[in-house]
Amino acid sequence: SSSDSPSNFVIPAPPPPPPSSWLSSSSSSSSSFPVLIHWRGEGLGPGRSYHFRHDEFRGAFEAAALFSSRGKTDCGDDDDCGDGGDDEGNVSSPPPKLRFRDALWCGDPSSFPPNPANGGGDGGSDNPVARRDAELYNGSMQYVSVVASAGEVEEEDSGSGGGGSSAPNDGRATLDPPAGVHPRYLDLLVEAAGRCSLVHAAYLVVAESPITDDEGNGWEGLAIKALSNGGFDDMMEGGTNENATWAVRLKHYDGGVGMGDEPGDARIAGDGVESSEGRESGGGKGGEPRAATEQTERGPATAATAATTTVVAAATAMHPRYGKRTTRSITRESSAVRSLRPLLETFAGRVRLKGSDVKVVVIDGVRPWHEQRGEWDDDSGGGSIERSSSSSTLLTRRLTKCPMTSVISPSTRICRTTTPLGSIPAYLMANVARVARDMTVLDPYAGSCSTLLAAAMVTDDGVRTVGIEAAPDAVVNRHDARRDFSVRGLTPPLALVEGDCTSPVVRDEAREAIGGKPFDVILADPPYGIREGWMGCKGSKESKGGKGGGDGTKEMGSTSPSLPMPETVTQVGRDGLLGGGPLSDLLAAVAYDRRRGRPIITKGGRLIAFVPVAEGEDLERDCLPGAEELTAAGLVADPDSAPTEQKLNKGLSRWLVSYVSVSDRER
Repeated sequence: SSSDSPSNFVIPAPPPPPPSSWLSSSSSSSSSFPVLIHWRGEGLGPGRSYHFRHDEFRGAFEAAALFSSRGKTDCGDDDDCGDGGDDEGNVSSPPPKLRFRDALWCGDPSSFPPNPANGGGDGGSDNPVARRDAELYNGSMQYVSVVASAGEVEEEDSGSGGGGSSAPNDGRATLDPPAGVHPRYLDLLVEAAGRCSLVHAAYLVVAESPITDDEGNGWEGLAIKALSNGGFDDMMEGGTNENATWAVRLKHYDGGVGMGDEPGDARIAGDGVESSEGRESGGGKGGEPRAATEQTERGPATAATAATTTVVAAATAMHPRYGKRTTRSITRESSAVRSLRPLLETFAGRVRLKGSDVKVVVIDGVRPWHEQRGEWDDDSGGGSIERSSSSSTLLTRRLTKCPMTSVISPSTRICRTTTPLGSIPAYLMANVARVARDMTVLDPYAGSCSTLLAAAMVTDDGVRTVGIEAAPDAVVNRHDARRDFSVRGLTPPLALVEGDCTSPVVRDEAREAIGGKPFDVILADPPYGIREGWMGCKGSKESKGGKGGGDGTKEMGSTSPSLPMPETVTQVGRDGLLGGGPLSDLLAAVAYDRRRGRPIITKGGRLIAFVPVAEGEDLERDCLPGAEELTAAGLVADPDSAPTEQKLNKGLSRWLVSYVSVSDRER
């Protein structure tokens, strides 16, 4: 259907200036600082995206590092940054890799009892914190660092989301100095965080101090350390950001002083954990604290009023989402700001409580940074974690916050289809595919163009996109789909070809839209063979995008009336319903184009797809292409992205799979 009025959405504000623009003005510009990632509050229930965190961030980081698939980089003139490849797309050296370490702690997850009500093991327990919830809490904030190459670190979590820590790197050096991330990689991390749908915010850790008691003592040392290392020199008179407005915020993670050594040390209250200080006054709800209602500009002397507090909770058994309840302690935030006064008084700009240019954030109750740097044992064999009993408080500045994925939410679109892919799954696909500026992107099952919108959003409109859609304009209004780009300030697809992607003529038309060349990336959400409402895929807000396939417009039951509508996917069978698997037709087309010397995907390019798996089916056996199909198509499984599951409901999952083109022509 179409609409005569613009969609109801807000264009996001431009991203903040990269750290290189203000760190270079610092008297200690060669300093390296740790980086902390605060993940989006995703749980493990149906439709959640928790397990995609690291894969999405790694893909976004590599896309930032590789300006395009043809070897350009965003690393400036620094020869040590590495080359993405040659002019023909052959990768000469891999981009730097990342490692993640949990920054919060409510106890060793293995010491917590499983909870059947929340997907745990077989045994029940009266303990309100289940093993899964402890893992979620521990991994809700993580330190990230850069390692030298793909072979430097064997990662314990095999690409899964939070809670997993990297295995020891056997003494092999990391590219970032022991103190944190090297400045030449800082901009890349910020760009990656700013385009990841599962990142809430990223912080630069300027100073760290141990918490010594319940009163938060330890703040005093933060100001002295920040003044000595130059982490805020740009805010002072004569600095790059001397006129920047600023505000102070305090986040308190109540795992107990010393973080606690026994299960249940984090205090559970209602649907969240709150500190005794936090009970003094009420607060807002959600991942962020209640914002001040007035906007003021005052000097540092009254900066205490600029601080707010988020008491982010360890998840409960029924609601495994940290940050569900927030509280505000005026006493605690005032004490923190008074302790920081020697630093804050040097800032030349004014305080602004809402919409400030710079957010100074004090974070209490985290694992000490030195533990993240390998001074604790995280035995990959599953042994217990040896860790100190102390916790730290960090002085940070917010580098970036999450992208406004809701800008492309299906509910804001002009072009409406029955089962559109949600904005977060679309962002995931674009980031895992390493979509970068100057690339070309094809969606062979475009529908209302969710994936193409996401590709444009994560690259700041720096890609050229093409879609193929079998449905006619009466079902998918291509004019409305183009308007969804233009009203958001994005370049519409170069072509929205009507036809079946299995037709060579249709694929040739798509290829001609980019000058007859192969595409750098193919993003595919192929037909699931499921009609909306038939299997009741009514999970989370996102999972509505997984009810059908091909963005909801090429469902086998509606576009192939000769096929019977099955009661389950396996009743008709993959061979009868989808020709041997949801990717079989697409890979056969890739192989055919490769044989005829008109490849649809370039060497070094990626093909990313969501693959549906119904109850009773096996991913490898029933749903993924076999070795012969992949060889014929010139593809191999992506070594950096293992298939990752997202459960949609009891009877259906979808798996995100990634393939790399290693040969675009048959020899």
